Amino acid sequence: MDDPAGALPVECVITDDELVALAQQFGIEWTRPLDTVDLEDRDDTVRAVARGVRSLMIRGLVDAGGRLHADTEIVRDALRADLRLTTTWVDDEMGQLPGVERFDLLQAPGDTWIARTSFPGGVHRLVRADAKDGLGFFGAIATTHLATSSPQTLAVVGYRPGDACVRGLTFGSATASEFVVEPGKALATRPRPDVTSETSVRALLELITGRLEDR
Repeated sequence: MDDPAGALPVECVITDDELVALAQQFGIEWTRPLDTVDLEDRDDTVRAVARGVRSLMIRGLVDAGGRLHADTEIVRDALRADLRLTTTWVDDEMGQLPGVERFDLLQAPGDTWIARTSFPGGVHRLVRADAKDGLGFFGAIATTHLATSSPQTLAVVGYRPGDACVRGLTFGSATASEFVVEPGKALATRPRPDVTSETSVRALLELITGRLEDR
């Protein structure tokens, strides 16, 4: 998993259990929903941490003395990162559909970037990336979805650190809409018939996230 040039590890695959165990190890609170761990249930979380530690030891990512392998550094960075973009397939209430993947782009300390893919069943793949490639990836997912005329809705949501508003795009059957959610206000949407290509999707995502590449 290590970068051949000797830089930080570039990839790691972990489970929900291992994620909450490492979060505890690093002293970082994980609050986002997980497929296989009920974070609101203290007993369930404690059991998940125990399972995660055992799994990490079996994989050689932590030793008997509690020392962590270098490959876990990308997990530490992801836990400390700001979520900047996320995309998944959603229902009419903007809730994630069961059994689908979610893709996140995270801005970690030191202006490094991590792409996280969360699979059904509580498995996460973390890969170091850059903002340019991340925007291109999200643009490609959106335009591929448009081209398939799928009956499902794909949502791409952008976040700006310190901004309470949530902005994004939804892609339905060959149509795109822009939305914004402000604190205390209802979801506001407007059609975006001009958003049809990867270039146009990417340009709008740059605006939604506050010029992601320039940060």
